[in-house]
Amino acid sequence: MVNIHATLEDLLKNRHAEIPLFILNMTNTDKFEGIATESGKRLFREHLMYWWKVEESGHLLAAGPIEAGQPTQQGFAILMASSFDEALELAAAEPFHAAGWRRNTVRSWQLNEGLLVPTVRALRQPNHAKS
Repeated sequence: MVNIHATLEDLLKNRHAEIPLFILNMTNTDKFEGIATESGKRLFREHLMYWWKVEESGHLLAAGPIEAGQPTQQGFAILMASSFDEALELAAAEPFHAAGWRRNTVRSWQLNEGLLVPTVRALRQPNHAKS
């Protein structure tokens, strides 16, 4: 429950999460052939396998298409990386980007409030078992 009488300092100390994360925006390049082509199906499978491995390693908080169902299949992800460089490495290895079909852009993001805060805190605990 929010204490409406708390000082700003107390709110920042006890409630404001300040969890560093990284946002990945995946936009198509002019080389994108679409996921209905044979090359597209192969890359899409590789893309899914890649993200599931990243998820199992504890680095993928969320990912999915922007405007799902559209033939462009651009995407967005939230990464839990230890550094900006590690987030860049994860983005660079994504199969559509590696094939030149997408341009993956990483930005730092700070999670301060919301329902994800307790989830991310739990995931960051040393004893959290990774698959």
